[in-house]
Amino acid sequence: MEELAHQISEIILCYREDDIDGCFYNTVMTPEHVINWVNQFDENDREFLLSELLHILPKSYFSKAFMLKFLDVVLTKVSVDLGYENLYNFLLDAQIIQCQGSKKSQTEILILLDEIFKDKFGKSIKDFPLGDVKYWIYIDDLLASGGTFKRNIIKEIEHHALDGGFKNSNVEIVCLFIGLHSLGWKNTKYSLNQALSWNVSERIKAYMYLDFENNIKETGSKLNIVYPKKNEEGLNFLDFLEGSFVRDYPMRNENIAFRPLHLPITEEFYSSPQSRDRYENILLRKGIDLIHNTQNLTVESIRPLGMTNPSNKTLGTGSHFFTWRNISNTCPIVFWWEANDWYPLFPVKNRGV
Repeated sequence: MEELAHQISEIILCYREDDIDGCFYNTVMTPEHVINWVNQFDENDREFLLSELLHILPKSYFSKAFMLKFLDVVLTKVSVDLGYENLYNFLLDAQIIQCQGSKKSQTEILILLDEIFKDKFGKSIKDFPLGDVKYWIYIDDLLASGGTFKRNIIKEIEHHALDGGFKNSNVEIVCLFIGLHSLGWKNTKYSLNQALSWNVSERIKAYMYLDFENNIKETGSKLNIVYPKKNEEGLNFLDFLEGSFVRDYPMRNENIAFRPLHLPITEEFYSSPQSRDRYENILLRKGIDLIHNTQNLTVESIRPLGMTNPSNKTLGTGSHFFTWRNISNTCPIVFWWEANDWYPLFPVKNRGV
């Protein structure tokens, strides 16, 4: 087990390393740190859990070095796709949207992008565009439910009166994400169209490195998330969830709370179908325990497998997505929970800020 912990440590070593200050944050991703986390699970599950996590992490952990390369490569691809001779010419017509707070993921990513621009062109993000705006570029690490993206875009459209309004302009929106949930993206585009009362989605295009194929209506979906089959613990939690809060809205989507038995058709994310079932159930059971052991449960969106829309009668979003700077709260809570003396593998940064 020590060797597994060592290999995991090597992959996640850069997690929040820029935040280590000897005072407020001191967690280093050492093998001992990994062991301390996994020792909170049943003894018979520990070695398996680390083994499966080691199989998945190379596909779901993204370092700062990766992000720097991704930004350069994907922006170059966008410029080619849009018919530009080179990236610089594309940027002359593009506005980088900056619409999140100073401690949010987008802002930290744009700091990296600024470094790239200064290195390649000797210019800052603020130096572009130089002419009329033809494209907005929206960048973030992950789109899960799409709530943040929707709020940001609506605010930008309302704020920028381009030639009598965004709708009457020819400006298109290019979105760049490391990870994107396919179902969340589909629902977000529909929701944006409804909110703005016109088909704004026709002028939005997304580029992503990792497509979380989580739409069970598409039979070829990889379902490369944490999404267990129907089981007694999950059913009991859904009953508990129904009565946990006084709500002024109906619960929904119970029909997609569990993974269909026949999906995915071919297992490509986990090491095997059997390992997938075991891994998902371990994370689910422990997540349920953590929630049940919490006094005064107040967050209506909390689920054992990650935050979701409060109205969803499901077990959570199930993202398996980690970056050098933070962990999404849409990931299973066993990775980031800090209440009830739980020791997280990925301590959260600025949650709620």
